Amino acid sequence: MEILIKSILGGAVIGLILLIGQALGSRAAGVIGGIPIASAIGYVMLTLNDKTPKTVSGYMQGSLWAMIPSVLFYLFLWYISTKMPHLHWINFAAAYALCIAIAAGIVWFTSN
Repeated sequence: MEILIKSILGGAVIGLILLIGQALGSRAAGVIGGIPIASAIGYVMLTLNDKTPKTVSGYMQGSLWAMIPSVLFYLFLWYISTKMPHLHWINFAAAYALCIAIAAGIVWFTSN
C-alpha cells in the first residue's frame, strides 16, 4: 500500500511540475522540480512507523550524499546539451548514466 501511495503522489507532483512549466515557463518548472519533493515524501513515509534517530539519520545522510550525483547530472547535461543540442536524448542518457554510476560509487564507498 505504501508504494502505491508514493507512486500516486510522485505522479501528481510530476503532473503539477508540467502544469507549472506550461503556465510559467521551463525555468520555473526546473526550480520547482529541483526541490527535493521525492525525498520529502520518502522521509514522511519512512518515518511514519520508525522515528528512531538511526532511521532518520540514515535517511538524511543518504539524501545529502544523493545531492552530489544530482548536481553533477544537471551540470553535465547542461554542458553537453549546449555543445550538442541535436543529440538531445543521447545527452540525457549519457548524463543519467553518469549520475547512476556516481550514485552507485557513493553507495559502495559509504556502505561500510
